[in-house]
Amino acid sequence: MTLIVSVLDAFLVAGALLYGGIAYRIRHSGGMLFHLYTLFAVVLGTFEIFRVFSYEGYAILYLAEAIAFYRLGFGINSRVQTVLASIFFIIGASLTLSNLEYIESAVDVPVFEGVTAAIVSGLVYLLFRSYTGNKVMTDIVRRTCVYVFAVAGIGFALLTLTQVAFRIGEENFYDYRDIAVSISWILFAVAALTTGILKDKRPLRIFAIVWIFITLGKAFLVDISYIDAIVRGLLFIGLGVVGVLVSRFFYRANK
Repeated sequence: MTLIVSVLDAFLVAGALLYGGIAYRIRHSGGMLFHLYTLFAVVLGTFEIFRVFSYEGYAILYLAEAIAFYRLGFGINSRVQTVLASIFFIIGASLTLSNLEYIESAVDVPVFEGVTAAIVSGLVYLLFRSYTGNKVMTDIVRRTCVYVFAVAGIGFALLTLTQVAFRIGEENFYDYRDIAVSISWILFAVAALTTGILKDKRPLRIFAIVWIFITLGKAFLVDISYIDAIVRGLLFIGLGVVGVLVSRFFYRANK
């Protein structure tokens, strides 16, 4: 059995490297072969990752298949491939959502699934934004998908971060686990706000500001009742610093 597993692993790795190498060499051609070889490399590599995770990270498999089929569909202008990609993404995203509930540590398999879902959503968002043809979809469908995958990317990133922060807080600072979540939310919002300002993305800036206010509401209405006076004072100071930084960002952006 060990010999069979070793041969299979070697086959998957060698196949992924072979097809990936060929795709890299012909990448400037941009033809159908490039997209097919890329698809083969991603499929074989994903199966190997699937085996590394002892068949637990199956959501990663579906998500990797989704981005590969999206790339192929846009590359050869095939509506069938994009529909298949959407089906794979929905399955992978649904499995990820159900698995995130059972995170036991910061390095658990569902964490990698959540990170993969966020990354894949971001990559698909970029594919839809950059697509200029009309054979695969209409413009209104493309714009709708741009917003859907943008929300999915932010949502999976935030949900995964929340679960990880809660587990870390529960394991190390049980009385302050909700504070750990609020801190992670503030850091996420500040990062989103910074990105929105640097990239001049107004929707991202609006989301960041709204999420900061949501976090402040959570801190004052929920977290404050579970902490002592010293930590409460530190919390107020930290929130004040965040407020100053946010105002400075907007001042520089409008200057």
